[in-house]
Amino acid sequence: MTGYNLALFVHLLALLAATAASALVHFAAHRRAEAPTLRESMQWAGLIGKTSKVFPIAVLTLVLTGSYMVHAHWTWQVGWVEAGLLGAIALLATGAVLGARGGAQAQRNVARMKAAAGRELPNDAAVDRVSAVLSDMNTWLAISIVLVMTVKLALGGSLALMAAGAFLGAMRGMRRAGAAVSESDAEAEAA
Repeated sequence: MTGYNLALFVHLLALLAATAASALVHFAAHRRAEAPTLRESMQWAGLIGKTSKVFPIAVLTLVLTGSYMVHAHWTWQVGWVEAGLLGAIALLATGAVLGARGGAQAQRNVARMKAAAGRELPNDAAVDRVSAVLSDMNTWLAISIVLVMTVKLALGGSLALMAAGAFLGAMRGMRRAGAAVSESDAEAEAA
């Protein structure tokens, strides 16, 4: 086994960890939105917070192992390598925004729970459209980065693929958030 083989193995493990964490976060986000009580919603949000810690570790592991592989067999002046690094930076930046928004929402929910003095509260938090868009955008951007790493296009083509992935993810997030808002509006009218 060569150093390159080992780096590729760890690279793929990091990709699998990020994929599994992403699936779990999306599942928990759906369950959090559907939870009938604030307490249950907060439990799902806690799972999201714990699972989200995998992402920066996975992205940094991907960059480090990818750097080793580029150094061993490629060059830094290849378009798909440059695009992949830009994509990793974008993933970390949007992940930081998602973490900050989730933390702020958690603080508001804790304050609501304290003010309720033990009474059960309904899960009536508004849908965070920005987080929904960024979450889906990140997932689709990550998928497009995997495609870029596979097909190894020049910089322009790689950036176009990643932009298309991010755009499709953002559109999915907007549609999902819009559907959640419409559903909650319908429930409010029925009550």
